Amino acid sequence: MKLVKIREYVIGEGKPLICLPLTADHMSALFKETQEAVTANHAQMVEWRVDLYRPEELMNDLEEILHGLRKRIGSMLLLVTIRTVAEGGRFNGNSEAYVSLYHRIIQTGAADLIDIELSQGNTVMQELNRAAHEQGCHTIASCHYFTHTPALKEMCTCINNLSSSGADIAKLAVMPKEPMDVLYLLQASAQMKACLRTPLISMSMGVMGCVSRLCGEIFGSCVTFAVQANESAPGQMKLAVVAPVIEAIHEGIVKQQTEKNLRDMPKDSKIKKVLCSKTKWKEEFDVSNYKKGTTESNCHENGGGSTSGCKKS
Repeated sequence: MKLVKIREYVIGEGKPLICLPLTADHMSALFKETQEAVTANHAQMVEWRVDLYRPEELMNDLEEILHGLRKRIGSMLLLVTIRTVAEGGRFNGNSEAYVSLYHRIIQTGAADLIDIELSQGNTVMQELNRAAHEQGCHTIASCHYFTHTPALKEMCTCINNLSSSGADIAKLAVMPKEPMDVLYLLQASAQMKACLRTPLISMSMGVMGCVSRLCGEIFGSCVTFAVQANESAPGQMKLAVVAPVIEAIHEGIVKQQTEKNLRDMPKDSKIKKVLCSKTKWKEEFDVSNYKKGTTESNCHENGGGSTSGCKKS
């Protein structure tokens, strides 16, 4: 899988990024919502839902909004989305209008990512991928099932098609009707993450699917959506709930991997002796980055301090 590096973030490994949707329908409210997202501190990305903005004002305000968002969010990532009626949004224009609006968005240079619906067809997908990539903008190929959860095989096929579309990231969202549907979505994500060309965003929507928004690091989803005020999709939870759970799961994964790495080290390993003898071992060596093949001869003789001299296989 090819990781996606945007600004200071790497998408596709470690903790899922947290994205806050911006859903206000006019400029002053949108910028207020943006400022609240920035001061919340625990999110790394915002998503402007263009389709929720007042259509009679959008064309006049578009460039000012995008540059205003870029200025206000600093190093946070800006995802810009035009969600169509067919996939749960409010944009009811045709494909030509969809493409034209995205071209204007891309040309501002403000967006880090745009969301392109797979249902728009291969021609639209290729055109917008090309235009975005030429401007240094990344793309998400998305597919949303707002009425049901497809069969496992169908979801795996869909994820593969999204990942093969030329976009940088694949996104699948489904609606469960029973608890087993949530498990099928997680199973599809886990099965596909090992063989995909791109990182994956996946979620089961609604209250029933809320658990899928928390366990992405385990099952292979690289971004989760949380809210401070208004949700943009069913089942999005408050940032104050999501952020600590994401962090707790990440810490548990790091601890488990650390313990495994320690067990796998030879008993007489100098590194192991140092780690086991230090109460604050993270200051001596970042075991979360340790892989088999690390050679002690490349590390400081005392086993502590900087680890820049360690080589990983």
